[in-house]
Amino acid sequence: MKHILRLVFLLLLTSPFISCDDYEDFEEDRDTVVGFSGVGGSSNVNLNPGDSRDKTAEVFVSDVSNSERSFGIEIDTAENEITTDNFTFDAQVVIPANERTGEITLTVTNNSLPVESQRIAIKIVDSPNYVTGENASVNSKTR
Repeated sequence: MKHILRLVFLLLLTSPFISCDDYEDFEEDRDTVVGFSGVGGSSNVNLNPGDSRDKTAEVFVSDVSNSERSFGIEIDTAENEITTDNFTFDAQVVIPANERTGEITLTVTNNSLPVESQRIAIKIVDSPNYVTGENASVNSKTR
């Protein structure tokens, strides 16, 4: 009992010195972040020669705008491993007004896919008006 009283006394003595974060910077203006939030379904696409498959990639924007916005999409040359004759994608994603997400279609066609799985990588075009987030990637090979 004596130890419990000491603990309670210690707690009461130190409680005025314990502070909580006030989150004053929460409402601060922050840069818009634009990036891919994922690719629908499996990220692996295995195709027979001549076959094609569409994949949907979702793009996320960190803030909401009262007007429609569009962002460019390009190949991530640092990560991409597959030749461009094997895939196409929408060159822009449109985020509707008052929304935070949009979708693009990535079409994979087996014109010359390798036997071993390799990566198709796309990203948001860089701009000084926003920060780019995650890229989208799909692994593909000949079946």
